[in-house]
Amino acid sequence: MSKYSKRDSPNDISIGEGLWVKFRDIDEGKEDAFQIDRFMDELSYFWKSIETECVAACCGIDAFCLWPEQIIKNTKHLNYENVVLELKLLRQNVIDAESKIVVSNSLNNYFNKMTFIEMLDHIVDVLENSEPEASS
Repeated sequence: MSKYSKRDSPNDISIGEGLWVKFRDIDEGKEDAFQIDRFMDELSYFWKSIETECVAACCGIDAFCLWPEQIIKNTKHLNYENVVLELKLLRQNVIDAESKIVVSNSLNNYFNKMTFIEMLDHIVDVLENSEPEASS
């Protein structure tokens, strides 16, 4: 995963203090974007837990706080083993998609496939390297 310490674009996704996932170009391929919401049903509770900056309907991915300490704080009531499994299934479905662009109505965002995969990798890494009280 590529974590950048320099924000190159105002659309880059903040994943920690001074850390960013590069928001790659989505202009080409939007018309053929791969719809991912059907793979996110089991993750709705997770996304709602980290939707703390605004609401997705307004701000898209910027509504979600993806900083490690905030992910842990806001999801400690969830079973991380299940969440990680679902995130990995979502990741595989995105990898398997032929389109270079993915879209989610629930996240209110289009993503370059690599951007979305890197964001998922970051989240999985955070959850796999934490010890939440509720996951046991």
